[in-house]
Amino acid sequence: MNPQNWRNRFERVLNKIPWKPGVSYDELITYLHSYRYEKDAYGSKEIFQNDYLLAHEIVEIECLKKKGLKIDKYVIQKNREEVYECHLKAMDYELKMACEDENSEHARMRIYDLISYICDEYRPAKLIPRVKSLIEKYTECGDSGIYSLLIKNGKDRDIEIGALGMIHFPRGYYVYIGSAQRGLRNRIKRHYSRNKKLKWHIDYLLSHAKLIDHFSLPLPKRCEERVSMEMQNIYPFIKNFGSSDSHAHSHLFHGAENIWPRTKAFFWKCFKNEYAKNLLG
Repeated sequence: MNPQNWRNRFERVLNKIPWKPGVSYDELITYLHSYRYEKDAYGSKEIFQNDYLLAHEIVEIECLKKKGLKIDKYVIQKNREEVYECHLKAMDYELKMACEDENSEHARMRIYDLISYICDEYRPAKLIPRVKSLIEKYTECGDSGIYSLLIKNGKDRDIEIGALGMIHFPRGYYVYIGSAQRGLRNRIKRHYSRNKKLKWHIDYLLSHAKLIDHFSLPLPKRCEERVSMEMQNIYPFIKNFGSSDSHAHSHLFHGAENIWPRTKAFFWKCFKNEYAKNLLG
């Protein structure tokens, strides 16, 4: 791609951003060739060949300009914290683009870039919550991970759960732990649907109780079992529910409303053990 094609690509992507950022092509080139404190994951050629990455750079530069910073060859070295803040803002926009396009491959690639930021020595510590919030926000777009469902059962009831037979469900909140290493978005969408063939244990419960929230993180299938085994040590469970391929006694747990933040904490604990042991705050 020659320099003129680069300029044309820049103009096209710039015009696709709804609010039309006040960023020039020369500022972009200066920024891409500015001094850095670490090597970039993507070079200029890769950025100009990918609309998502190019839009990211434009949004990042606009953010820095709004902070009153001059886009020169020293801007990154001299303003590490501001650059990281703007980088995360641009990452949010980039992932939003990928999600709207249903480009799960790009979203998954960038989610794993976000995971690497947890261990990044140059990342200001105060930005860890922001990194975590972006991982939470876009896991579903990456279409791979483990998930939990928060279910409210409004009254005591007996429900026939497939081969498990008739089971009594006291009123209250239930959490189900599942995994979809491919097709996470469609799996969660299916759980919310009221018009589906009853196939899994959870389908039978959701034909009576209400699914009120869900949560997911980009974790391997083994974490589905690990989280369930942590949960079974604390909460009552329905034996053998959703656990036919697991060493856990169950993947469905019953508790009060505070079961939900506890579940999320177990997810992040498994995340820490998988990706950032002793580094995640």
